[in-house]
Amino acid sequence: MNTNSSYLGPLFIILIGIGYLLYNMGIIAISPWQALITYWPLFVIYHGLKTFVLGLFQWRGKDFGDMLLGAVVAFFGFNWLAPRIGLSAISLSWSMLWPIFIILLGLSLLFDSKKVLSVQVLGDDDKDHDKLPSASASLIGEVRRWATSWALDDTTIRHAIGSVHLDLTQAIIPEREVKINIAGMIGEATIYLPPDLPVRIECRLYAGEMSVLDRSESGANLGPITMESPGYAEAVKKLNIRVHWRIGDVKIRRIG
Repeated sequence: MNTNSSYLGPLFIILIGIGYLLYNMGIIAISPWQALITYWPLFVIYHGLKTFVLGLFQWRGKDFGDMLLGAVVAFFGFNWLAPRIGLSAISLSWSMLWPIFIILLGLSLLFDSKKVLSVQVLGDDDKDHDKLPSASASLIGEVRRWATSWALDDTTIRHAIGSVHLDLTQAIIPEREVKINIAGMIGEATIYLPPDLPVRIECRLYAGEMSVLDRSESGANLGPITMESPGYAEAVKKLNIRVHWRIGDVKIRRIG
């Protein structure tokens, strides 16, 4: 066992005790718990910087990806911390973020020629307009289906970095349970549901924002948000949705 790591737990407990002692004595104005819920992005920043530094000192191997992941995690951490300390957060839409990620991934491939880049974009120009692919896996990808008549079937989408937009309001849904699984490292998932379709939903994020029907959460180590429509088990048409991003934005809403 790492000797340094074995001291972290006891030291953390000691610091909490000292913090509460100083708070109860009126020496400091904020309790350890208040500090934790206010400044929790510091843990995200620490994790990102640690990952970045480890990758930085080993970049001649295969760890440029760690530098990329660390930089992205630290960026989100700083962005979440900024408004909590009186600074302005940087507002970037996904349409601006994913090209930046592509640039960073290109740099990682430039420094490591052994890595292979696989890009898959599925959208309105795809040859098969009337259905969603049963499986989509790529390093960088985008899946889009708008409010048109298209056949929904069981689907698994796995992207390291990606964007998923599914409008199911006019989709043709079979009379059975349809499963949609979305997973990846960094991404955005937006799903629009018909008003009366029974659903079972499970969403989990390491860091980011989730807005699922009437529930919303933001921060780090989120979820899972789980919910199930009344009468789901007996329903003929129903949808089972699982979204697992490490960092990202999830929106699931009913339209109509």
